[in-house]
Amino acid sequence: MFGLGSLVCGLAKSVGVLIVSRLLQGVSGGAMLICQVAVLSQLFREGRERSRAFGWWGIVFGVGLGFGPVIGGVIVAVSSWEWVFLVHVVLSAVTLVLIFTGVEESGDPAAQRLDVWGMVSLSVAVFGFTWWITQGPSGWSVAALVMAVVSLVVFVVVEKGLAHPMFDFSVFRIREFGGAILGSMGMNFSFWPFMIYLPIYFQMGLGYGTVGAGLSLLAYTLPTLVVAPVGSGWCCGGGLVW
Repeated sequence: MFGLGSLVCGLAKSVGVLIVSRLLQGVSGGAMLICQVAVLSQLFREGRERSRAFGWWGIVFGVGLGFGPVIGGVIVAVSSWEWVFLVHVVLSAVTLVLIFTGVEESGDPAAQRLDVWGMVSLSVAVFGFTWWITQGPSGWSVAALVMAVVSLVVFVVVEKGLAHPMFDFSVFRIREFGGAILGSMGMNFSFWPFMIYLPIYFQMGLGYGTVGAGLSLLAYTLPTLVVAPVGSGWCCGGGLVW
């Protein structure tokens, strides 16, 4: 799906088609991120090797985060913006080959059906909150906020009433898990927004080119290459299991 969305992005002849295909990229990218964690957890069972695997995953994630803007800027400079998307079609094909040759299929034998109401209510809640935050004060934003709050309440009620919910709230009783979630929330509210606004500021505010903006972002993104292996070693030493 990500490869198909990238292909449509690269071939798009209108803004509408580009927006829809970017939506497809976002949905499939989120699914891939979740599946990556599940695949690593399935393939690496022991605490130490699992921590090492997630450490390498973090390093690769950091490489993409740090050098992705630079590579994208170079592609735009030497070719065209379409190839920023089309290059992912090739990468998706290579990834599929690696998946079919190196990943074992796994599943939950106790799973009976999808938590459709949970997925729908949570998705609507996230969409409503995002709309309210990004669009500013307006009639539609207030309506989106109300919709988000109602959907979030519905999500909690639905999850608490199911024997096998999409999200089990009892995990918050685990202190390590709760701390990790709070840390992740802090990162999502601080780190990731800058990844959207800094490139715009570098190019539109300071007049940097695409390559210059990408190189400037390295000061912000390269530390992730250091944090991942250090965090992996700390998890192994402290006995924390992912």
